[in-house]
Amino acid sequence: MTTRLFHISDVHFGVEDHAALDAVARAVAEERPDTVVCTGDLTQRAKHSEYARAAEWFAALGVPVVLEPGNHDMPYYNPWERFTDPFRRYNRLRSAVPGSFTSADVVLVPLLTTVRAQTRFPWSDGVIKPAALADTLAQLAALKGDPRTIIVTAHHPLLGPHD
Repeated sequence: MTTRLFHISDVHFGVEDHAALDAVARAVAEERPDTVVCTGDLTQRAKHSEYARAAEWFAALGVPVVLEPGNHDMPYYNPWERFTDPFRRYNRLRSAVPGSFTSADVVLVPLLTTVRAQTRFPWSDGVIKPAALADTLAQLAALKGDPRTIIVTAHHPLLGPHD
């Protein structure tokens, strides 16, 4: 049996499009994928209330959910938390929704492209830090020879616009 993934991104709870979320929930109910993969920007400003709404919505999908953080998922109004523990709220959400995913034919390998701060503008472009790249490359190396389809998940595009 082939694994069925349903990929979404940028749901932005806090400024969410309710009609779009309803359409996604209907599609998930109809298609019954093995998992929903959401690659970041789960919230708009990483507020507790936004994360609470996200947790309710993802849990209601009724399938495992794999989450990756985006640049909007670190505290916006709390610089101290953003710089000392930027993924605390995201990790709380991740543990609150059903997210166990294993497959006989697919492996998901995360690549973190979200950082607390960066030296270039705009911050929304994302950055791959050496440690994040090393972690992803180590996971890929461990999968060498694995016959399954390997998918690297990331929030930001890996190639920027060409000038």
